[in-house]
Amino acid sequence: MEDRRQHPRFRCKLRTGVLFPDGHTELLWAEDISCSGLSIHADKPQRVGVRLRVLVFMFNHRRGKEVQAEVTTRVVSCVLDTSTTDFRLALQVEEFVGEAESLFQAQVDQLSAPLMTETQVRYDERPSVAHAMSFPLHRRVKLALAGGGNLVGWTEDVTPTKMRVALSEKLEKNSVHGLDIPVVLAGEPEIFSVHAKARVNGVVFRPMGAFATHFSVFDYQAEGLTLLRKELRERFPEIAEETMVLTDTPEPSTEEDTEALPSLDDLGLY
Repeated sequence: MEDRRQHPRFRCKLRTGVLFPDGHTELLWAEDISCSGLSIHADKPQRVGVRLRVLVFMFNHRRGKEVQAEVTTRVVSCVLDTSTTDFRLALQVEEFVGEAESLFQAQVDQLSAPLMTETQVRYDERPSVAHAMSFPLHRRVKLALAGGGNLVGWTEDVTPTKMRVALSEKLEKNSVHGLDIPVVLAGEPEIFSVHAKARVNGVVFRPMGAFATHFSVFDYQAEGLTLLRKELRERFPEIAEETMVLTDTPEPSTEEDTEALPSLDDLGLY
């Protein structure tokens, strides 16, 4: 098979089911994909050369529904991602099962297609300027669920008071959970772990199997709010200049919210 590096890779967020050599399976997320490989994030490292069976869930626009592509892959690199505090596994596809190869190609074609061609632009309309109201911070976060247990997700849009997080499970509206989000600041050798509470405002199911969960965030611990605001200013200076959301004050927690969870210091997220 050709070297994966010969094929362009495209950013994505695809749900995957991974079968590991010891027989256990995990639901993980693919972060990029090409015609002959993909990369996923995992909590534990894997040796280079290890073979993994992967089921990739994709939305096929031609068929108008979700499809599953099964592949056998080989780990070609395993790198600690300091921004997400987990391991990024680069996987080379060694075998496509069934129609998986054509499904991979269709997914790549969809991701590489331009959002709008020049012929689709209407020049007779007055241009409008869109002002960003949130920050596209892509960060792996952990939730301590009110009912017990932890859940990993990925932030998609972030402000100090609201976040949209892609999750693999649906959470009840108005439920309150513990939130742990890593903050990375320029010039700082350590990753700061910011603790807060998050209330579910709404959930939208996506065809690829993820739940886009909208949270209101409040009750930041220690200097967490200040640290998050600082990273957003450093990482997205242009957005920070044109929006006022960094100055928004999180809503106060109620007695009910406070009693819904144990002390954030005892959540055991790490």
